[in-house]
Amino acid sequence: MRHLLISLTLVLCACSTPSGVSSNRRESEANPQPSSPPLSSSAAKQSIESASRGEAYALRLSSETLEFCDEDASHALDLKSGLLRPAKAACPKKEEANTACSGLAGDPSVRSIPNQPDEIIDLKGSSYPLKGRVQDCVADGSLLAIITNSSLFWIDPANPVPHEVPSSGGDRVALGAGWIAWTQGTRIFAKPIR
Repeated sequence: MRHLLISLTLVLCACSTPSGVSSNRRESEANPQPSSPPLSSSAAKQSIESASRGEAYALRLSSETLEFCDEDASHALDLKSGLLRPAKAACPKKEEANTACSGLAGDPSVRSIPNQPDEIIDLKGSSYPLKGRVQDCVADGSLLAIITNSSLFWIDPANPVPHEVPSSGGDRVALGAGWIAWTQGTRIFAKPIR
C-alpha cells in the first residue's frame, strides 16, 4: 500500500507540471526574441542610458541625438527612442577634459582650497561650492555644466541656484539643445534639463 501511495504521488507530481513549459521553452529557442539594445530609458524622467566600448569622448548633443566616439567608432543615440546606431561623422582626436573650465563663455574659473577634497567654481561674481574635483566642464550659451568625481550640475547665471543631478559623478560632460549628457566609465547618460 505504501509503495502504491509513493508511486501515485510521483505520477501526480509529474502530471502537475505544466505541459506548456517545455514546449514554450522549445518555442522560444526556435524563435528567439530580438535582443534589446544595451540601454534603458525611463519615460518618467526621460533619461537615457547606454554603454560604450571603452571611454566615450567627443560628446555632442543636438535636439534629437547624442553623438559620441569610443574605441569602436562614432555612434548616435536617439534621445527619443533610446536606439543606438552608427554615426556618419568621423571621430576627432581625443582631447583632454576641461578640468580648469577655461575658454568658456562667462569666463568661469576653478578654485581649489588647500587640503580640501572639494573645489569651487567662480562665475560672474558668484561662487559655487562643488562636491569633489572638476573632471570636465562645458558651456552652452550662458549655461555651464560641471562634472566632478562625485557630482554633476549645471548653472544658469540668471538663476543663482545650481541644478544638481543626484548621485552622478563621472568623467566627461556635454550640454546642448535642452539636454545634459555625461559619462561614468563605460556608461553614457543623457537627461533633459528643460
